[in-house]
This record gives sequence, structure tokens and C-alpha cells, in this order.
Amino acid sequence: MRSKSKEMAFVVVGLLLAAVGLVMLRWMPEAWSGPLPYLCLGVGAGAFGWGSGELQEQTLATDRQKNALRLQKGFRFPRQKTMAIRALWR
Repeated sequence: MRSKSKEMAFVVVGLLLAAVGLVMLRWMPEAWSGPLPYLCLGVGAGAFGWGSGELQEQTLATDRQKNALRLQKGFRFPRQKTMAIRALWR
């Protein structure tokens, strides 16, 4: 299993960049009249979305593996086991 520190860093940096962009737009519009606030918002939202998506993917992958192992032990017929495992991975 991969380390979650890189994804957590992307989530935190993304939230900070988005917050900085919003602050620049809301309370200092004349000082930051260029594209910098919008750039901060865009990069922050992208970083947050990528990091949170990777974290969710890792969590789902580990949960599916655990559930698949539990299911393998609980069926009498191989066909039942195969159908349940296929339903998990969809």
C-alpha cells in the first residue's frame, strides 16, 4: 500500500491556495487585479480534487480487497463466490 502523505499534502496545499485566491478576490480586488487570484483558485481546486480523489481510490481499493477476502470464506458453491466477487469489483 502506498503512503498517503503525498495525497494529503496535495489536499492541504489545494485548500490553502483556494483560500488565498478567494481572499485576494474578496478583500483585495484592487491590489490583485491581474490573473493571480484566478490562477490560485484554479490550481488550488485542481490540487484538492486530485489529492482527495487519490485518497478515496486508495481507501476503496483496500476496502474491496478486505471484502473480497471475507466473501471467499462464506460461500458453499464456487459459482456464488465468483458472482459476489464480480459484483464487488463493478
